[in-house]
Amino acid sequence: RAPGPSMDSVIPLAGTVLSNMLFLSPASAVLRVQAERELGELNPTPLVLMLLSTVLWTSYGIAIANPFVVVSNAFGIVLSTWYIVAVLPHMGKDARAPVVVRAVTAGAGLVVLELCAVNLAMGPQGRAKALGFSPSV
Repeated sequence: RAPGPSMDSVIPLAGTVLSNMLFLSPASAVLRVQAERELGELNPTPLVLMLLSTVLWTSYGIAIANPFVVVSNAFGIVLSTWYIVAVLPHMGKDARAPVVVRAVTAGAGLVVLELCAVNLAMGPQGRAKALGFSPSV
């Protein structure tokens, strides 16, 4: 084996960098909402989906003991949580506000139910497969 970084670390590291760039993409829009104190054209639903997706991917990364999956998605959890917390107060009477609140509540409930069911009902291999399936759907 040649000295230096291997493809086993270079490719996952590149994926981590790219996913973090993706998670940072709504930042300027969220900062604009905070500055203008109104939602404007920002659709907050993808922010909720980002949070749910990163929670599921992080769970999968933990199940398969893959630090690249865990680290990149943990960063996404932090950012998407901040995005939602930063945007919600500025939704005011926007018709999308109840939809976002219901999506966060329902999504969080489904994630908790899935994690409980998978951890209680399956062994390690089945758990990893089930947790890998759900975020990719």
